[in-house]
Amino acid sequence: MSKLRNLSSELLPHDVVFEILTRLPVKSLIRFRCVSKSWYSTITDPIFITKHLNLNNKAKSLSSNNNHNGCLLYDCNKQLCTAVCNGNGNGDPKLTLTSTEVSRFQIPFSVNFYKISFCNGMFLNYGYLRDRMIYLWNPSIQKFKMFANAPISFTAGLAYHSKNNDFKILQIAFHPTFVYNKKKAAV
Repeated sequence: MSKLRNLSSELLPHDVVFEILTRLPVKSLIRFRCVSKSWYSTITDPIFITKHLNLNNKAKSLSSNNNHNGCLLYDCNKQLCTAVCNGNGNGDPKLTLTSTEVSRFQIPFSVNFYKISFCNGMFLNYGYLRDRMIYLWNPSIQKFKMFANAPISFTAGLAYHSKNNDFKILQIAFHPTFVYNKKKAAV
């Protein structure tokens, strides 16, 4: 049986395997990382990830009239999120909105979200109250990075820089300024 496995991997050149894998859904790729060391290195290679993302974005824009707006719904009791994609049929605002569930997943960190940004499959979540942490989260592979406490009054956004193949987090902090009038402040 092992001879058959070795023979089958030799029959398909690496370029062909690469092209086939780029067309598979993310959930399948996650499972296929354990097929072999070569598949793992291919699937986790930044060049592969970029090509997979570009192919999927192109396919979505060609095959759908969806405006790609979306939201993340959170069930506090179950700590479960649902990604939902909204479309309004050819951009006509008179048509009713439709919602399509994209996926459900557990949140791997404490949740008190204030705001959420989304870009290329990544979520930027930031909290309020005691947990003012900023989380960059990839729900497909269930990994996240936690960043230092944010200022009390701030907003943030997530963007992808294609030339550097990197995500950028923009954080804008603001502090209220008070102007005091001497006449009203005098006792």
